[in-house]
Amino acid sequence: MKDMLIICKYRHHYHALSSLTKPVRQAFFNQFKTVKHLTLIPIPVSDERMEERLFNQATIISAMIPRPVFFGLKRHHQEKQAKKNRKQRLQTPNPFYLDPHLPLPTGPVVLIDDVYTTGTTLHHAANVLAEAGIEAIYSFTLAR
Repeated sequence: MKDMLIICKYRHHYHALSSLTKPVRQAFFNQFKTVKHLTLIPIPVSDERMEERLFNQATIISAMIPRPVFFGLKRHHQEKQAKKNRKQRLQTPNPFYLDPHLPLPTGPVVLIDDVYTTGTTLHHAANVLAEAGIEAIYSFTLAR
């Protein structure tokens, strides 16, 4: 998985993830089979990172799962998480905010990301959503 994510994220071969569609769907539906009316929220990349990478791996993963997707979670630009050690990651200020022009999803949401390292990214995103009134927040990642 590590090699595949390196190929995808840093060598810009995002199509490498397409081979995971069936196992991603299966894992997702196994994990959330009892939760109804889920909306997916891919962890966003900043506009600057999108210009650099040209894709968001969390959005690609979300597209593998046939559920509604909310793109109203946004991210301020920061140094790449991969360049930080554990202590630096845990001390990172919250980069996320909600687009005030988009209505929030109703019902439970699932944050989608590629890798869970310290949990800081998911916790920051979940905090923004919880402060906005979303009560049921789950996460789904490819690797830990």
